[in-house]
Amino acid sequence: MTLNNFLKLHQNGTCDCISITEEPEWNYGGYAKEKRICEEVSQESLTKSDVYKDLWKSIKNRQVKHFCIIGGGMYPVELTIYIEEE
Repeated sequence: MTLNNFLKLHQNGTCDCISITEEPEWNYGGYAKEKRICEEVSQESLTKSDVYKDLWKSIKNRQVKHFCIIGGGMYPVELTIYIEEE
């Protein structure tokens, strides 16, 4: 599923922010260093603001590999999305 379609399903979700990371392929020494694309931004800002317009255009059609939700309690709830390498 593309990142764009994934976030359409998540619209009006309960997470305070999202982070997107490019997950590298496995190599014999373990995973190569992951590349953080954006960290702790609101979904609306990422998909609709002029600040992230070029970034969103470059990543919205990438495939989602997996995701997790972290935080809660006294910490903001964050949806972390791992996308395929370019």
